Amino acid sequence: IFREMLEEARGIFFNTPAEEQLARKKLQVANPFTAVLGYGFPDQPLHGDPDRFRKRTGIDTPFLLYSGRLETAKNVPLLIEWFVAYKQARPESNLTLVLTGKGEISLPARTDIVCLGVIDWQDLNDAYSASVALCQLSLNESFSIVMMEAWQQRRPVIVHADCAVTREHVERSGGGYACHDAASFITAIDTLLEHPEVATMLGERGYTYVQNHFTWSILIDNFVNTLRMFLQPRSMITTFAQRGIRRALNFTYDRFESHLISLIQKMCEQYGDWKLLEEVHSKLSALRQDYTLSGDYNGDRNPTVGHSLREWLKWLRSETKVSSPIDRQQTSDVTIQLIEELFNLLIQTRNNYRRLEREQARLHDRLLNIQNDR
Repeated sequence: IFREMLEEARGIFFNTPAEEQLARKKLQVANPFTAVLGYGFPDQPLHGDPDRFRKRTGIDTPFLLYSGRLETAKNVPLLIEWFVAYKQARPESNLTLVLTGKGEISLPARTDIVCLGVIDWQDLNDAYSASVALCQLSLNESFSIVMMEAWQQRRPVIVHADCAVTREHVERSGGGYACHDAASFITAIDTLLEHPEVATMLGERGYTYVQNHFTWSILIDNFVNTLRMFLQPRSMITTFAQRGIRRALNFTYDRFESHLISLIQKMCEQYGDWKLLEEVHSKLSALRQDYTLSGDYNGDRNPTVGHSLREWLKWLRSETKVSSPIDRQQTSDVTIQLIEELFNLLIQTRNNYRRLEREQARLHDRLLNIQNDR
């Protein structure tokens, strides 16, 4: 659904390059009219006051800050786990973990873990400015607003190395650390606490990154210019080419398989037969992995996937006759017959697809040979 919508769009605005790569590689979106913009932030950010934060909260020890929803999807349990690992490795440390926001996570009863709940905008900026660093270990981010807010208060950030978006921000800005485990997390904190000048330098880099890319004055200009380009009249050739690409992609193996799964899922939803859907997923997985997809079986020791599919469909037909009520028998027979025909077509499509791949490889080799001869 999302891929089809994005391909029909006049243009697509992405938050980050990593998000654009997700659309192209995972969803396989084929739309040439895209732009990476991001979010907008004040050209003159609100000034945070560390002393005011400490006076209001009574927190007078160094602290790491988390801001956002307290939930598993944001990887808050992992942040707590890594923080506890740090305190176990550094028992003499008075470092505190401060969290703002609310959610489903039950926090451990520890004096060095403090939850402030939802706080207002000024208090949040005071918290950013007073922190050692903002910790954002979520793996599923499309941009991460809190990172930019912390950088606008000139504080470094610590992110999870497995999140493409936040890692990309850190790499482009030089404004923090991307950690892949508790050990690297501990090393990052040690560096920030032992060398405050490093923390200051990282925070300044982050501030410069936001000011150069995501302030409103820059973002609005980029948006207007990109929108103007998207709305320019397009030639008939360009329009037909885009439609042709979408049409051609509908006949690739991956999209054929996706349509097949969608069709069978609708059947399973109608009749409540989810075991069938699981079996189909299993067989499609075998199709993706096995390169001997011949539809015939000549008694070889290693039967082809095509043969195993037919054997499975025979079993499914006999199993349905035994277990299904009489009033559902006719529907089940039609469903199995349709699946069998679709699988046959799928095998044929896969074979044709691989034949074309081999032919393309041969043509490529011939072209290289001709170029070398010249």
